[in-house]
Formats: sequence, C-alpha cells, structure tokens
Amino acid sequence: MSNSHNAVSGGAQLPKEFFTIPTFGTLGGCALVTWVVSGVLSGVFQIDLKIIGLIVSVVVAYVGLFLSKDRQKAQYIITFFNGFLIYATVIGGTSFLPYINPETAKVTQEKELSIKTALTRPWIPDQNLVVATKQLLEINDEQANALNESKERIEEITRYTLEVTPPSPQRGELLERLSHSREIIEDTDLRVRPKVDALERMGVRLDPR
Repeated sequence: MSNSHNAVSGGAQLPKEFFTIPTFGTLGGCALVTWVVSGVLSGVFQIDLKIIGLIVSVVVAYVGLFLSKDRQKAQYIITFFNGFLIYATVIGGTSFLPYINPETAKVTQEKELSIKTALTRPWIPDQNLVVATKQLLEINDEQANALNESKERIEEITRYTLEVTPPSPQRGELLERLSHSREIIEDTDLRVRPKVDALERMGVRLDPR
C-alpha cells in the first residue's frame, strides 16, 4: 500500500490521511479503500463481509478506471476482473489478522457485527479452526463442571466421614485419599491457569470455574 496510509499493524488501523486519486491507481490502495468501506457498511447495515466486500471491490475497481485519464474499451472488461483481484487481496490481507491483532478471537466470537468487529475480523475465517476452538471450549466447560462437581462431592464425603464415621485406620486412609484427590484437582487448576489467562487475553471467553 502507499506510504500515506497505515496498514494493519498491531491491530487494525485506519488511514491517517484522506484517500486521493492516486490511491485508486494501485492494487494496495484499492484494497485499502475496499477494506475500510466494506467494514463500515457491513457494521452499519449488518451485511455479510464476503457479500458487501465483493460488491465494493468491483465498484472500487471501476472508480479507479473512471478516475484514470486514458481509458480504452477493453479496460471496462478488464476492470471487472480487477475487482476480483482486489477482493482476493483483501481476503488474503485480513487472513493475517489473527497473527497481528490480539483481539481477533474476541471479535470473531461476536455474532453481531459492528464497525470495529467488521474491520478487525478476517473476511473468511478458517472454519476448521473455528470449529476446533468451539469444540475445545465445550470440552473445557464439561471438564470444568465435572471437576467442580468432584470437588463438591469430595468435600461432602470428607465432612460425612469426619462427622459420622467412628475413628478407625480405615477412616484415616479414606481421608488421606480424599485429600490427595482434592490436591490433584487443585494442582490441575494451577497448571492450566496460565493457559486460561493467555486465552482470555486473546479475547476467548471461558466460563468462570
């Protein structure tokens, strides 16, 4: 893209200067215009980025053609295909957002589009990755519920053992096993906590345990 604009860097950033006629004369400039216009329209009118993006790409290509001084008949046909090239360029560019924008996971999870989410989410997310992430989150929820239920059961059995069961070697052994089980659960929580914190910093919502 031209030097007068900031590309996506450390998160999606809008251009610091206005678009100019030369902006429409380069592939990078047209891709930037398409990205901004499509994101705004998609966020305002709740339109799928893939659909509005394709339309805007073709329109931007023809705007660039009409702004050029020398136009030939063949260019009207070529410009149509240039619109697809612009569209493919934006798709390729936004596919890198998860690597440079720490909030991509967060905005991708949001069902309702806003201008911010439309500008900071990939136009075509990796569906395999989306499905895998969803399944991992479901597994995490099920395991968290199972661990919480196990901890509650251990506490109940411990209280019952202390209150009802007469002192005996068997009771001491049972309490020791219950304590060991509780320690395993607590140790697991401690070991996974850094990973959970890292996911939450990326915007992935995890149900609190």
